[in-house]
Amino acid sequence: MHITLNTQSFINTFNEVCPGSFSDEALEAMFEYYSGFEIEFDPVAICCDFSESSIDELIEKYPTDIAEDAGELEKEEAVRDFLDIKTGFFNILSSGVVYLTF
Repeated sequence: MHITLNTQSFINTFNEVCPGSFSDEALEAMFEYYSGFEIEFDPVAICCDFSESSIDELIEKYPTDIAEDAGELEKEEAVRDFLDIKTGFFNILSSGVVYLTF
């Protein structure tokens, strides 16, 4: 059986199978990432492939060259630079970042 999902059906189905795993904004970015591919929709596998974090959580979790007193724009730029090197996909969201796990 072959089913084509739109953004909202992707988000709704994902939230039914893996509730609370990602924000709707992150799921929308993930849908856009996958929209160019014909894949089997497996929310559990997608949960393993992606992470969602705040900018501050990423800075705490991974080494970045950022000053302690850096402003929000400097932090976002440092995270962008770091993720450009580490992963094949990321999207800055209003509440953080969604990215392919590395």
